[in-house]
Amino acid sequence: MLGPLLSCIVSDGLSAVCANSTIIKFADDVTIVHAVRDPVDDELETEWQNILAWSSHIGLPLNVDKCGVMDIISKRSLSLSPIPNLASKDFSKILGVIFSNDLTWNRHVEMVVKKANKRFFILRNLKRSGCPTKILIHVYRAMIQSLFIYCFPVFCNLPRYLLEKLNRVEKRAARIIGGDLVPSLSIVLENHCSSLFEKVLKDTQHPLRELFLHRTPTLRNLCTLRPPRTRTKRFKDSFIRFCFT
Repeated sequence: MLGPLLSCIVSDGLSAVCANSTIIKFADDVTIVHAVRDPVDDELETEWQNILAWSSHIGLPLNVDKCGVMDIISKRSLSLSPIPNLASKDFSKILGVIFSNDLTWNRHVEMVVKKANKRFFILRNLKRSGCPTKILIHVYRAMIQSLFIYCFPVFCNLPRYLLEKLNRVEKRAARIIGGDLVPSLSIVLENHCSSLFEKVLKDTQHPLRELFLHRTPTLRNLCTLRPPRTRTKRFKDSFIRFCFT
């Protein structure tokens, strides 16, 4: 039980050395977000050397084979310098969510669908043993539907064909269970996003409030937040679309 606490105490001493870097720490997982607008801002190697020196100083050297760099480039004219001995990756898995360098969610959806398909044998075996429908629904929601709900506000801007892949899994489960699943997956996911937004509204210290702009409430709209100005449809179609309707 002391392991996670001691890990947090140790990692608390790690901080960024560059102004355009943000270090995100969770348990023993460390992610660096390094924003580069111009080649002169590319100081990621400096951050990497800082982490290597820090880990060596505390007596916990990093396993370099498990580390990597994922470049997300919006300007084709921008070229980034590779980090010696550090592999370049097309995707990165952070706390169970797969982020791709092309900002699509295909890999993540494929992963959760594959996991869900592997768990269908449990439903089939329970069905063959005469398990009541109510229990089958509970098992489905706990072991399969939960895979889709986890972190859904992060990737809820899925295109229709990826959402259909999730819906096909639900239809498959409904055939095994022997009836429609109510509420449907789409309703559950939408409610999950709305619930998160309600928490952001009620908690002025919520970390996600930084994503919104503040507004003066009116008699017609009592909401104190409004979505940020967006330039791309991908940014606009975040979980905010579930909230400001």
